[in-house]
Amino acid sequence: MDRKRDELKLLRKVVAFLYTKTNLAWYFTGPDACLAVLAKVAKPYMLTIARKKAIRMGSQSGIPDICILDSPPAIEGCKGVYIELKVDKNTPSKEQKIWFEKLRERGYHVEVVRDNMDNFRQCISDLGYDFTGKTSL
Repeated sequence: MDRKRDELKLLRKVVAFLYTKTNLAWYFTGPDACLAVLAKVAKPYMLTIARKKAIRMGSQSGIPDICILDSPPAIEGCKGVYIELKVDKNTPSKEQKIWFEKLRERGYHVEVVRDNMDNFRQCISDLGYDFTGKTSL
């Protein structure tokens, strides 16, 4: 559960960065999206219960954590980007690999970003996105 909690902490940082530093159109995806807010205060068993409830409500396992709707400037013809966050030695699950393939078949780029915000910033920079500062809502 420590790795999951660490992933949720990273997700919170990524969301704060996207919200305050970019003009990108993005959103949370997958059952862990709502957990990012709870990760700081919830007990581990509460996160498990909340994740199961999100899945019962229609959220699907395997969907990457973040979707950026804007086409990446560095990849011509790409519809958008899905980003999965991982920490330590965590690797994508079987369900995630299936989703990655489905998304790629439909014209989306999929990235797995590991461990920290520097790697996330480098990823979106490599994709050609600008994050020099938010200019509007």
